[in-house]
Amino acid sequence: MFGLRFFSSFGTRLLIPAGLVLHIVLHVHVIDKDVRGYHVWRQALTQSNVRNFYEEDRCLLNPRIDRRENTDGLHRMEFPLWQWLIAEAQRLRGEDIALTRVMSLLVGVWGLWATARWTRNLGLASAGAGVAFWAAAFSPLFYYYGANNLPDLPAWACATWGLSYTARFVNTRKTTALAPAGVFLCLGALIKLPYVVFFAPLTATATLVSARKRITVVAVATAALIPVAAWYLFAMRTWQGFEAVYQVKPDFFLWLKFAWEFFVSLLPETVVNYAALPFLTYGLFRGRRPATWKLSALAVTLYLAFELTHIATVHDYYLLVLLPITAPVVAEGFGALRRRFSKAEYWIWIPLLAMPLTAYLRMNHRWEDEHLAFNPDLLKYRTELTNAVAAGEPVLVGPDPSGAVMLYYLHKKGWVVENESDARAQYHAAKAAGVRYFFSADRRLDSLLFLKNPEKQFGTVWIYRIDVR
Repeated sequence: MFGLRFFSSFGTRLLIPAGLVLHIVLHVHVIDKDVRGYHVWRQALTQSNVRNFYEEDRCLLNPRIDRRENTDGLHRMEFPLWQWLIAEAQRLRGEDIALTRVMSLLVGVWGLWATARWTRNLGLASAGAGVAFWAAAFSPLFYYYGANNLPDLPAWACATWGLSYTARFVNTRKTTALAPAGVFLCLGALIKLPYVVFFAPLTATATLVSARKRITVVAVATAALIPVAAWYLFAMRTWQGFEAVYQVKPDFFLWLKFAWEFFVSLLPETVVNYAALPFLTYGLFRGRRPATWKLSALAVTLYLAFELTHIATVHDYYLLVLLPITAPVVAEGFGALRRRFSKAEYWIWIPLLAMPLTAYLRMNHRWEDEHLAFNPDLLKYRTELTNAVAAGEPVLVGPDPSGAVMLYYLHKKGWVVENESDARAQYHAAKAAGVRYFFSADRRLDSLLFLKNPEKQFGTVWIYRIDVR
């Protein structure tokens, strides 16, 4: 009953429903956990956008952060559609981190389905689509960020749908696929600019079709790029230090260092999953690689080479852009190995089925209380700290190198001391602006600023009243 025919026919078809159920089950325990773990600063920043849309300004064009200082808090980076949608959903049931995580899980599953459709439209069999779904779901990178509130997640999902419709157009030459391709690629690049690289295969299709359809392709690509260009030209005027992100770094040896770490650690361990490496390797050397995939891979490779010293080993969430490239290759490698070693098919299934376990072991610790990546007293005494000062009262907090986590957990707006080097300047600037309270989580800051006799104390967080006379 469960022989080779079962694995060949039904096994791969079960990977999508099985992967969906496993993905959800493995994340149930984090649904009600507030922002924490790796890149908690980025999660806190995104969640503060959501909160400020919910509490202050409903306008989609006005994302705000908690670090206000002498500004109105406007912080326009990526187009904040995702944060705004979560805020609108919260109007139905109130502010709730569980709602954020559920929405993240849902958009992640939507992106996994896009990965399956993209793989199918590349010309792989339906079985390959199931393996691609599974491979993306249990990429350790997706396993972690697929339940966290980062705009990279909906950007990846939208861009993958755009690729899927692009591949459909290449296969069928039906222009009805161009409009959804343009819409989804536009949304992906708006929500996160690096996903603009996936416009490359769409624009390249103009070389494959008749002159009449070529005009349609160019028109769709141009129309889709206009909102992207308009938003980022509008937003970049307020960026500070954005040139540090979007420029080529001159240090070649540093680039080589990060390239080595990318190929020996980030790619196999975090993006792909060690259990899937045999399939990725075999798929790269022996599998089919359609032209649409090749052009997408080239665009992503050039982007990563351009940004590698910024991504380094820290900003691993930028690497979600690789999933539309790696998942189809893993699927093709799995299929090619099955065809090559048909008599050993049971053994070929073992590493594939081990992927959920290896992804869990690699990433699940990031949600544990021992790995909060911030002062645990902010979580333990969250209610007391929030209520210690009247709502709406601006405060000074520190030290907080992220500039976001302390204010987020305190549910306050105001000023931030990042470290000892800027403590005095920030303290006196906040005092001059009329700030009356300083939440300090480091006694060295207290000594540096000659602060004594805190008004309130909750664990390691001491609250000082600032004399603004």
